[in-house]
Amino acid sequence: NFKGAAILTSTQVHKAQLEADVTPSAKVHVIPHFCETVPMSPQDRRNLVTVSRLELTGKPIHECIAAFCRIMHDFPEVDYLIYGVGAGQKRLEAQIAELGCGARVRLMGYTKTPLAVFQGALASVYPTTTEGFGLSILEALSNGCPVISYDVNYGPREMIEPGAKGELVPPGDIAAIADAMRRVLLRPGFYHSGTSRG
Repeated sequence: NFKGAAILTSTQVHKAQLEADVTPSAKVHVIPHFCETVPMSPQDRRNLVTVSRLELTGKPIHECIAAFCRIMHDFPEVDYLIYGVGAGQKRLEAQIAELGCGARVRLMGYTKTPLAVFQGALASVYPTTTEGFGLSILEALSNGCPVISYDVNYGPREMIEPGAKGELVPPGDIAAIADAMRRVLLRPGFYHSGTSRG
């Protein structure tokens, strides 16, 4: 019953899914999201980061903390810094205390300079179960920061080339998250160079 002149979506993946599921009554067009970048000066990249609202129902950061704790002893020079505020903060604080990882996993609060955070990070960890297109992924990649994301419809698959620009992992699979962290931390230069391709 759609009477419009066109159907718009932000990813090719979603366009393909729409055309597979239904016969659209109008042409489907893709208008991708974009973000502005700032010139990057060479700098020493350190740590894994997450820049996100601390709303754990749709952004299970606690799963990423559990994953990091599995590999952190293999990378003693790398910490996990979490930027953001939200209703899940108390739960994350309790988890960090329970796991005894407070020296390596830190809640950094709200940041006004997320692009600078990405420019100084080895990789961004982006757990989401609800966002079809997380702008934080695009911002990280545009600033030379590979992304480890949950493989959810539709944006992560559009932006992240696994094994090159980051990694995609099944939502909730803590072992897979830890393995993806390990792969990126073992070859950070390779993944950083991948973010500059296409």
